[in-house]
Amino acid sequence: MKLIFLTASLPILLATTALADFSYQESTKVTGGMMMHAGGVAPKPQTSATYVKGNRMARIGPDHGQITDLDKETITNVDYRRKTYSVMTFAQMKAMMTQVGAGKEEAGKVDVSSHETGKTRVIGNVTAKEMVMTVKVSGSQIDSDVWLAPMVTGYDEVRQFQQRMAQKMGSAGAPGMQRTMQEAAKALTKTNGVPVLQTSSIRGGMPAGAPGGNDQPMIETSTELSGFSSTSVDASKFDIPAGFEKTEAGMTRMPPHGAPTPQGKPAHQ
Repeated sequence: MKLIFLTASLPILLATTALADFSYQESTKVTGGMMMHAGGVAPKPQTSATYVKGNRMARIGPDHGQITDLDKETITNVDYRRKTYSVMTFAQMKAMMTQVGAGKEEAGKVDVSSHETGKTRVIGNVTAKEMVMTVKVSGSQIDSDVWLAPMVTGYDEVRQFQQRMAQKMGSAGAPGMQRTMQEAAKALTKTNGVPVLQTSSIRGGMPAGAPGGNDQPMIETSTELSGFSSTSVDASKFDIPAGFEKTEAGMTRMPPHGAPTPQGKPAHQ
């Protein structure tokens, strides 16, 4: 699950400086792997819009939204179907991540390699260049094929937001995950472009004797970014809709990335 979290985070790391506004659209779909075949039906593609306005970022999907405020140091998770929302502070998130990672220091070297292949491909109306990245840790491996388009004006707002958040969060989480993320981030920040398309597969990490073993990919995903804009973002994108009920923060999964995010049950329960 750690590697699934990392795969989901790679587009963000690539997409992570004056404070200004920026927005883009994102579509992620599961394209293969044992996890998809086990379910029998491929999950529907997950779409969202990401908005950055100074020290606030909102990721809004059809059913869920997440608002991160660096000044208040809060992460707000919104459930549009249930008309509820929950708020978790960075301190609470760090405490929870530390608890989850307690005693889970993982031995072994983190090996991250990347290189540009020299191949190009027209995606949308831009010519993108291919970069291949491999992350190996704890007997598992992520292979990513990233297509980088020329840098879009304003796109660095996302990079810098993620960097500022990383500084605030510090070394929260399992040490093994931290090493993996840090090594991957080093390789990704050397790139100069916009990751308009990324396909990734995860292998390994399966229990001994599991069907398919560690030779078959557990999951294969494809993430595409589009609709980049540096126009002013409406401040209402960061507001909780009127009438929504506040709930206690817990841990759940928010599409499309699949990373743990705050959610919970109604505060009065």
